[in-house]
Amino acid sequence: MNKLTTTLLCLLVFLLNINSQNMHMAELFKQMPDSLMPYLTTNNKLDMLDFIDAGMEAKVTNKFDGESILCELDSTYLRLKLNTSVEVEMKLLSSSNLLNDSTKHLICIVTTYGDLIKESVLKLFTSKWNSIEHDITKSKLISYVIHKPDTMSELTYNNVKNIPDDYLITLSLDKNENSMSVSASTTLLSTDDSTKVKPIISTKRLLWNGKTFK
Repeated sequence: MNKLTTTLLCLLVFLLNINSQNMHMAELFKQMPDSLMPYLTTNNKLDMLDFIDAGMEAKVTNKFDGESILCELDSTYLRLKLNTSVEVEMKLLSSSNLLNDSTKHLICIVTTYGDLIKESVLKLFTSKWNSIEHDITKSKLISYVIHKPDTMSELTYNNVKNIPDDYLITLSLDKNENSMSVSASTTLLSTDDSTKVKPIISTKRLLWNGKTFK
């Protein structure tokens, strides 16, 4: 490696570090396109951030004349309630590879719909708000939380596993760590079926490895 190449690589690392230091969830929230969160106007988001800075409840009237509240905010994490049945979490994560728009960080967004019956959807974006394809599918998430207890026969497990037509998956991002909790709900099942299925369900904590949650 010649001296020029070494110098250019050092400069690139320096610029990436500067970019990382200046990156804050509040700024990313400001820059978030309205199309990705149609409930809130740009002024709604700015007002929320001003209220947080002032130590006040960050409640605004959204586009649909309902109340939206920014509940938590720090440098890498945000949680807000768009309405009584929609909650959004955002987490700033580092990528182990340079992304397709030359950024090194990405934003994980988990949107959870429902009140008593909940289900979550996960999306990934670069720090420039370009969408990222990912392999964190619902079937993969289900495989993480469904398991055969040692005391259960294979036949019983296979029968029980197929009782639900589908599992409702809820996700929760960790505010302090680069991890995500995954759980499955039996809310839609009868009491009898729920009792049968619960032994094969557990909450799983997945860690971000720079590419995906595992």
